[in-house]
Amino acid sequence: MTTLHEVDRSRIIFEQFDNETVLVNTESGVFYSLNPTATAVLKLIEEGCPLDQLHSVLFPGNSAPSQAAPAIHAFLQQLLAERLLRDRSDSNPIAPFPTPDPALFSAGSAFLPPLLERFDYMASLMQLDPIHEVDPSFGWPKESRDDDADPQPA
Repeated sequence: MTTLHEVDRSRIIFEQFDNETVLVNTESGVFYSLNPTATAVLKLIEEGCPLDQLHSVLFPGNSAPSQAAPAIHAFLQQLLAERLLRDRSDSNPIAPFPTPDPALFSAGSAFLPPLLERFDYMASLMQLDPIHEVDPSFGWPKESRDDDADPQPA
């Protein structure tokens, strides 16, 4: 039996903008960006394509460039390592995935390896509690720190 996957929507929100998809881990505050190939792969996963069929869905016959299979495999490992995907739950069943025709990449088309970029520079801000961590003199939200405490008069 093939295990199907889905985006872990209990922790991950995402939106596609033109040729890029942005994902946000709401627990860690980490942002991710997917290039067009990665977006196509994620869309197929969300539609119920088993991971072991991605290669044949993306490329017809033997038209895949030699670097495609390892690049797609590495991308899938990144998605799983970052815990962006989870096993598809039984409460969200889907029909068997039909192999689309034509494939997404035709013979001779340029292959752009799927890319998952990780941005954690806003993680601490994303983890703030905007209701309870408000500083009236600074505005909303402000991360509270021990060194921000008012000095005691001498």
